[in-house]
Amino acid sequence: MKNFDLLWLYFFFSLVGETTTGCTLGSSILGQKNLQADEAGKRSATELSEVLKTGACVDQHCQDQLIV
Repeated sequence: MKNFDLLWLYFFFSLVGETTTGCTLGSSILGQKNLQADEAGKRSATELSEVLKTGACVDQHCQDQLIV
């Protein structure tokens, strides 16, 4: 039964925000054994908020995949 219990120790948050100009930005976090779900949610929300404040059209995960 220990393996079954391990399945519940991990979680994933994915947040998406849209700017007033129509850009869609995202933030995500994979939970860990010693990370509470509410703390993980706060971290993901903070990351998304910081990206939205920059006024960028893409998030940091997309920047290196663009060809200018």
